[in-house]
Amino acid sequence: MMPLLEIALDEIGTEVSATSLRDYWFAQDATLNTDMLREVAEIRAAGVSVWLATNQEHLRAAYLLDHLGLGDMVDGAIWSAAVGAKKPDPAFFAAAEARVGLPGATYVFVDDRLPNVEAARACGWVAHHWTDNQSLRAVFGAV
Repeated sequence: MMPLLEIALDEIGTEVSATSLRDYWFAQDATLNTDMLREVAEIRAAGVSVWLATNQEHLRAAYLLDHLGLGDMVDGAIWSAAVGAKKPDPAFFAAAEARVGLPGATYVFVDDRLPNVEAARACGWVAHHWTDNQSLRAVFGAV
């Protein structure tokens, strides 16, 4: 990502460096939902494995997992750049199944984008469309 970003910034004639732009983007677009994370911890404590499935490039995935600490809050992560497909592509869900190692019907997928939810359902997953006013406990209670 960075070499292409450097080229693009040079072409438009800005004095902003690729590193500065990346750091700004990562810092400004990284609001964590602490209520949800608390519920994730409770769900994991009850013995449920929780994985992060996200459309990210490698540097942003590392930022989320390492810098923001999401890697410590989930059992694993699957991101689009690592698997060569992004949600809602069925290949993303197939890669997730291969990585986690369980059949599709055992997954409970929660996403804020309806096309991703519909794609997960088409792959045989139990899927819920997330809105900010929901509780993960309620979603998992419905399963």
